[in-house]
Amino acid sequence: NGKNYFFVSHDQMMQDISNNDYLEYGSHEDAMYGTRLETIRKIHEQGLVAILDVEPQ
Repeated sequence: NGKNYFFVSHDQMMQDISNNDYLEYGSHEDAMYGTRLETIRKIHEQGLVAILDVEPQ
């Protein structure tokens, strides 16, 4: 929806991973997910702090 989630194709996600565009990423069942670095940068530009609860895979 562009606020809590952004949806991209599998090919786009794989390309973004290759470009190191994700702070972290993983998969569960057939779904992939991740946190884009650009999203964190935008939060910081607003003077906010991003708090992440990630589970390394």
